[in-house]
Amino acid sequence: MRTSRSKGLTNACPPQSGCADTSIAERSHQGRAGSFAPMRGRAVLATCLAALLPGLAAGDGPSALMAATGRGYALVMPSDAAPGVLTTGGLRIEVAIENGFRTFRLQHRGRLHTAHASLDGPPRRFAFDLGRERFDEVAQTLLLRLKAEGDLAGIIAQTGALSGKSYPALGWALLRLPAEANPAEVAHRLESEGLVDSAEVQLKGPMYVPQ
Repeated sequence: MRTSRSKGLTNACPPQSGCADTSIAERSHQGRAGSFAPMRGRAVLATCLAALLPGLAAGDGPSALMAATGRGYALVMPSDAAPGVLTTGGLRIEVAIENGFRTFRLQHRGRLHTAHASLDGPPRRFAFDLGRERFDEVAQTLLLRLKAEGDLAGIIAQTGALSGKSYPALGWALLRLPAEANPAEVAHRLESEGLVDSAEVQLKGPMYVPQ
């Protein structure tokens, strides 16, 4: 995967989108004090963000989804996105197939951010981290805050996860998902059905391919 950032470009958000008012990243920072915020407050904030930033895609294709991370929030791209435009709130992501890569381009706060995913090999999923304002690869793991320690086995079965490990002393558990699963979708499902107190998507650091 290759990520890049170009400075000094004009933000492409259309005037009617409302993104010129207050940036989504700023709203994310204002609403989330940290990863140890009260779970009820986090749940309310996540609901508000979901309403503010509905996942949309051109046509009937897969959508980009907003998900909580350990650092704030990120917009998770579909790994099989077709060429076209994904829009969420004031964000507009252009998807193209170029030279053996699936390319994501996002203009945000006057910068152009680009991620390139190779079409060869297993599918890889990327997300735009609103706090760090960059694309990162999404790990196939979720960080869960369980309602009860004994819930993990049932969650593994319901989600089709490969495995899970609980850390009772720390109050959380890790859920490892198969390559075809979208961690953002699984996180939304677990929270919406009340199976966990919270579910966070995990992001890897930026990875680069030779030029």
